[in-house]
Amino acid sequence: MKQPTLTVDAVVFDGTGRLLLIRRRSPPFRGFYALPGGFVEYGETVEDAALRELKEETGVTAKVQHLVGIY
Repeated sequence: MKQPTLTVDAVVFDGTGRLLLIRRRSPPFRGFYALPGGFVEYGETVEDAALRELKEETGVTAKVQHLVGIY
């Protein structure tokens, strides 16, 4: 595995301001609410990774409006 491993989260609000959350399927915190997200694949941009994870976990297709940060 190449290092470092990056992760992304998507923050999505609907038209009324409700935040989209998922229930975690895997430990840690299985069953708890979380933002949709996951690992960035090698050669993938963080924006593309966030959109891919959002689609995989929720079925929602979106556009990146803002990049909050990379830490």
